[in-house]
Amino acid sequence: MGKEQAQAIANDAAGSRHMVEMFETAEWMTDRVSAFVLDGLRQREAVLLVMRLPHWNLISSRLTAANVTLSDAVASGSLTVLDAARTLTRMMWHGVPSRGLFDEVVAKTVRQLNSSGSALRVYSDMVDVLAADGFFQAADVLENLWSDLASRESLTVLCGYSASTFLNPETRNALGSICRSHTDVRLNQIGKVPAPPRRPLDLPPFE
Repeated sequence: MGKEQAQAIANDAAGSRHMVEMFETAEWMTDRVSAFVLDGLRQREAVLLVMRLPHWNLISSRLTAANVTLSDAVASGSLTVLDAARTLTRMMWHGVPSRGLFDEVVAKTVRQLNSSGSALRVYSDMVDVLAADGFFQAADVLENLWSDLASRESLTVLCGYSASTFLNPETRNALGSICRSHTDVRLNQIGKVPAPPRRPLDLPPFE
């Protein structure tokens, strides 16, 4: 049994999903992520966002427009927001994410949120921060850390990337590796990847 197949089985056993989507525009990202968050809040799930401040500003405006009182959501523990750049800095070691630091910075927060008994969904664009700067290997390492965490904890993880990062044909191998570390993949207009995802395209109905 290969590592990817074993990881998929472990994720299924934990009741987890690790999804990825490539966003063509900031507006598309805002639509999809806002819907993902709102769906979670409406189902009384805990939501963890690890994203860059400009993206959070877009999402927070959309949530407010949907009558979400952000201060109440944060105070109740329903919504937790971490800055992607700062979080990433805290868990990097010699240019790549450290498993130990990831556990201390991210997995610890996930375990705390899971301890409430509510279902948990996570959106993160830390991997996009790395990929946008050309650090594809580091992004791949981080994706595998998310997959490992999903095999131990019950959660739904959605990772977001800018589609423009992968328009260069030279990024094809990096894109294929990133896609293979997820259970669900949405590429939109990027094109085909070297190998299919482990599970057919099937994102939750948060549109």
